[in-house]
Amino acid sequence: MSQLPRGVHTIVYALFDAESRLDRHAMRRQIEVCIAQGAVGITTLGLATEVRHLSQEQQRQIIGWNVEDIAGRLPLGVTIFAPTPDEQIERIQHASIAGADWVILQAPASATDEASLVDV
Repeated sequence: MSQLPRGVHTIVYALFDAESRLDRHAMRRQIEVCIAQGAVGITTLGLATEVRHLSQEQQRQIIGWNVEDIAGRLPLGVTIFAPTPDEQIERIQHASIAGADWVILQAPASATDEASLVDV
């Protein structure tokens, strides 16, 4: 807890091309603009935007692109959202291996009330 994140950690969007495919160029440009504007960190797969709607493969692609584009210049946070705790653990491990610096862990989709959250 001695190294709490400070400053603006920009949450980047999943950007798509005219054929509804992830747009590599636009995603790279988004990272460069955030860095140029002074962000002190980047966070990807925002819960309010798209993480619930992207396939696991798309999520992995975005994490990989973000790690590549940031190239160690800033810390990268990744929102983790999955139906079960086991799937969350797998996604956390993937994000860590890929190069993420920290995660935002959302409640599993299978937990629909407080008692369910305690059980997981």
